[in-house]
Amino acid sequence: MNLLKNNIKLKALLLLSAFPSLSYAGSCVLGTSVKATSGALSIAVDPRVAIGDVLGYRYSKGYSGTTLVVGCTGSSPYRSASILTASTTVTGAYETGIAGVGVIIGDLYNTAMTVPYTLSLGPNALTPWGPSGEVRLTYVKTGPITPGTMGSKLYANYYLNNSVFSTLTVSSLTILQKSCLVDVNSQYQTINMGSPSRSEFNGVGSTAASSERNFNVVMQCEADNIPVQVSFDPVGTSSGNGMIAIDSGTDAASGVAVEVMDANRNPLVFSKATTYHNAAEKTITIPLIAHYKQTASTITPGAANAAMTFTISQN
Repeated sequence: MNLLKNNIKLKALLLLSAFPSLSYAGSCVLGTSVKATSGALSIAVDPRVAIGDVLGYRYSKGYSGTTLVVGCTGSSPYRSASILTASTTVTGAYETGIAGVGVIIGDLYNTAMTVPYTLSLGPNALTPWGPSGEVRLTYVKTGPITPGTMGSKLYANYYLNNSVFSTLTVSSLTILQKSCLVDVNSQYQTINMGSPSRSEFNGVGSTAASSERNFNVVMQCEADNIPVQVSFDPVGTSSGNGMIAIDSGTDAASGVAVEVMDANRNPLVFSKATTYHNAAEKTITIPLIAHYKQTASTITPGAANAAMTFTISQN
């Protein structure tokens, strides 16, 4: 059973501004002025992740539901662009100013696209027009990370008829090292659960004793007693707490699943965070148990592989 791929869950903290309402950008009349503000943005990261890996997602606040353009009299060129330095290691990313941390910036008009983006918009598309969603920022690793803080910084300009009609600014960005990192020996684990016989199972809900394995997830932590949250998620589908469906394939077994439990033999509740590191522990061990469990009246022999991920979050 393959285990453990780390991710980071974080919150958005952005400052956006737009030019005053009812001003003109070429042949268009601009509408609502968006001036959303927020506090400082802080991201706790694992500096050992690979270049290109996502460190966290953020969304702007304040655009959705507004009318940025009242109307236009003709077709208007639209484009988005960043004033940040383009990354040389991650395509589409820009350097934030903190070593090793880049950002991929979403477009304002088409939130499925990223900066830079260009298109020509007819008057019907802009009469009126307001964003259907917020701008997404995807923070990525672009090189060796050095924790630090960057003050207020303009990330992107949005243009209509070659005039800036809105800007995107992040008020501040702080990169911290996570208080707890998964031990290198726990980061990627393969648990060999053997080859139990069908005769070990005696009906739906029964388990194969020979397949039961104990294993641990270990975290190495700083002596700062900053809490971290740990959660587990199945790779693929799950039929309930602790249950991970077997990988599909032409030679895959059927009628069984992998069940993962905590040290008290309670099935794991996936996607539910548990808090650790409240007492400045330097090492934290999370014991787990896995075995095969019958899920259907008939069992078909075959490969029975499953996987789950392990996530450390820090606010």
